Amino acid sequence: MISHAQHSDVMDQERRVPLGQSQSSRQPRDTQRYADVTDLSDHAVGGADLHQSLQRALRSAARATRREGLDGEPDESSRRALDEVCEMARRDELRVEQLLILLKDAWKRLPEVRQASRLDADFTLTRVITHCIKSYFRPRRPS
Repeated sequence: MISHAQHSDVMDQERRVPLGQSQSSRQPRDTQRYADVTDLSDHAVGGADLHQSLQRALRSAARATRREGLDGEPDESSRRALDEVCEMARRDELRVEQLLILLKDAWKRLPEVRQASRLDADFTLTRVITHCIKSYFRPRRPS
């Protein structure tokens, strides 16, 4: 005969693991939910124009930071380039999560970023991400 505590442990384990799967073979829920998003770093989404525009916009932001220092916002030229990238992403029907993964992947590959101090690179990336999120969700102007 098993004790109440042993019975509770068995019941808890049965609730957590789907029938036919061991505890170790079950993927965490978040992994399943976002698997399609995290597979994007190999440039599986977005066209070549988007990737080229993204590279140019990020280079502009990195260079502006080196030139002008950390002032809180991307410069005007960088903002326009980032806005264009966000518009292209919406037009290509990318989700914001997809855009941000592409952005982060492209950012870490830039020579300008690898040569910058970690503080400058991280601060600039944070500014760029914030700007892109705002731009992506900004109401569109009627054509």
